[in-house]
Amino acid sequence: MSKLKDVLSNFGFVSEEQQIALLENLALAGYFEDKKLWQMVNLINCDKSGKKSQFAQGDEAAAFEALKQVFKDAEGSTKYLLDHLFESENFDVQDVEDMVLYLGQSAFARVYNQERNELQPFDLQDLAREKYLQNADTIGMIREMNPTKKTI
Repeated sequence: MSKLKDVLSNFGFVSEEQQIALLENLALAGYFEDKKLWQMVNLINCDKSGKKSQFAQGDEAAAFEALKQVFKDAEGSTKYLLDHLFESENFDVQDVEDMVLYLGQSAFARVYNQERNELQPFDLQDLAREKYLQNADTIGMIREMNPTKKTI
């Protein structure tokens, strides 16, 4: 199992269908464009105090290029991304968790310390609206999904 599949499963996206739907929606919203990828690599390369961490063996450019190569090799296949994204030696599981958290926290142009009620409506007009809504339903954003894990 890939690092990304493990991380997404730990975050509650347990089926491959949900994982692919999440990646498709992130792609539709532009989160895998070069500018956003570069921001993601650089933002998670700092600890909470803003100091540089040991992320990606200290080489942000190599990490960024590794991500870009996977997207190039994927040729639009979300399944390929699910299996190969973050599998480079540049990334460990903690890096993948940090990136998924960053994507979730910055989704829909949300900025640090911004409350949900302060968000502007997300414009789906430029997106493939039907596909986006179908994926949102698959990952449980539209209809409630019961938790699959129990706490002790």
